[in-house]
Amino acid sequence: MAESEEGAPPGEGLVRELRSVAAACGGSIPLASFFLHKPELKKKLGDKKLKDYVEEHPEEFELVDVKRKDGESKAFGGQGLVLRLVAPAGAGDAAGAALDSTPVGRTALGVLEKVLVSEMKRVDSPTPHPRVSFMSFNYKVRKKLRSAYTLAPNPEVVNLFPTPGADASEEAARTRSLFSMYLLRFAESRPKVFRVTDGEKDPSCDTYHIAEGRCGCNTFLELVEEASEATQATADDTKRNEVLEQRLLALLRDVNPKKGVDLAWLGQDNKVRKVLHGRALLVVLRTLPTFVLEQRDDRWLVKVSPAHVEARRAAAADAAPAKRRKTEGEGYAHGGGVELEIIGEANGLVCLAKQPNVSTEALIHTLKKQRAARDAVPDGEEVISISRLDKETSGVVPVALSAASEAHMKQQYATHAVGKRYAALCAGFAPAAGRVESKLLLSDTPGNNRVRVHKNGKLSTTEYKAVGRYRRVASTPELRALMGALHLHRGVAKDLVAGILAFHLPPCGKADKFTLLSVTPLTGRTHQIRVHMMSQGHPLAADFKYGKEAAVKKQSKWCPRNFLHCEMVEGVDCEGKDFHFAAPLPADMRRVLSHQLVAMPDVPPAPVTPKAAPSSR
Repeated sequence: MAESEEGAPPGEGLVRELRSVAAACGGSIPLASFFLHKPELKKKLGDKKLKDYVEEHPEEFELVDVKRKDGESKAFGGQGLVLRLVAPAGAGDAAGAALDSTPVGRTALGVLEKVLVSEMKRVDSPTPHPRVSFMSFNYKVRKKLRSAYTLAPNPEVVNLFPTPGADASEEAARTRSLFSMYLLRFAESRPKVFRVTDGEKDPSCDTYHIAEGRCGCNTFLELVEEASEATQATADDTKRNEVLEQRLLALLRDVNPKKGVDLAWLGQDNKVRKVLHGRALLVVLRTLPTFVLEQRDDRWLVKVSPAHVEARRAAAADAAPAKRRKTEGEGYAHGGGVELEIIGEANGLVCLAKQPNVSTEALIHTLKKQRAARDAVPDGEEVISISRLDKETSGVVPVALSAASEAHMKQQYATHAVGKRYAALCAGFAPAAGRVESKLLLSDTPGNNRVRVHKNGKLSTTEYKAVGRYRRVASTPELRALMGALHLHRGVAKDLVAGILAFHLPPCGKADKFTLLSVTPLTGRTHQIRVHMMSQGHPLAADFKYGKEAAVKKQSKWCPRNFLHCEMVEGVDCEGKDFHFAAPLPADMRRVLSHQLVAMPDVPPAPVTPKAAPSSR
């Protein structure tokens, strides 16, 4: 027989290897096919048969005689025997420690905790606090318990599924005992959430044995958080009242404070009803000093209190000087707190990283103030804007530092010599690559900067390439655990990953499909990328201006802004030297791709000829 593992007693290394093979097969494996999984174990056994060796270690393994449907045993020659792992002492603790050591395991245990807390509050237990055996019968708890502990990368974890073909009554008793053991160990590992108490053992119970003196019928579970629920409920009502107050003030903004509004009309507002959370609006308003209730005939009128009106007027008067300073050119109301992030500098140029929801004008104004505050300002230096991004768009913004540099860069922009690359997330599965050419016309209506495809517009060209495909799937714990497990095994073939995903993911409609694009605009028109992708039937995610209203409302719940980012700008400076500035995806976009969407396998899309952009007259 081969030598045992280093530092282990003789024979213990072989037992460990046998358990690892059985654990990899789910905790049980037919005896006849054991050596197909690891042939080298046959040499380590030597002349001894596997059946005899297993019978010498009853504390580690057990043999189950699987019978045919007609009841005749198939145990002759070992052909009908199944090797199954025996749960050692502390198996639940070992499995929990193994799960806590991996991100997937921690996620699965967190889901199990939420389900167990929810079911303990929902179900009606025959005892004041439910027994472990009672909760182990719960279908939802059992399902999450099984899915969590089958992820544990530990050979001590035994199979929680019944062995096919074995005696049904024996298998039921075995699985019930295992479920009770794992549930008890899990509850004891979370003392801040669950309190485990021992009671008297039921004399008639012999199937839930866990340890000496303990079983599923004499251990009880209690939630620790129940004592603080009243305090939490009060805090939640305070937050809801603050939101309700802001919503009611918005509804009463244009109403004469002396007349008021009918209470019934306010109660019909969807946001008001949602914030009330089942409470009566009249009762809540009596606790808010911001409002005054007046009963007239058979109805109630709601008015804003005079004290709140005076306070609002005083606040507006205090803010008036700040508004006048803005008109004098001393600052922008939307850019006063702008932080500059300089990517790099070239001859006559400085490149900034623009954050989302900051206007380019505010960024330029802040840069002017910063450079003017220096002790020595070079002669002829002047901060001049040569390119701009929309307020919601982030990325690279080059700025000229002299009139000569401005003229040189504008000449490059006019001849399309400046290279730019954007990252964009569009709706639907876009082709692998495409090119869009159409004429874009900016609306001449005052206050409306919407762009459309029109025959009288300027010729514009955009090229794009698909970088990755994503799906928006309802965030279920099982799906997150599956994706985490697949990411851990980087050696898995792509076609196998695609098969696993196709089996587990639910059917997907067009509204849940997205493509990450690398876009290169060859011209620089206003809203060019957004309009071109919209004309191809793939508007950008969360684009309120050019996307479909119903789809954008759903997308805005998980995508905080229009998904467009300028990754790179390159060209030649005024001294003939090449420059290359780049900015990585900001945190909010990375969070959308990693937490809100599921990356799909690299399946090459069918060749599609980009359709021509429709023209309007």
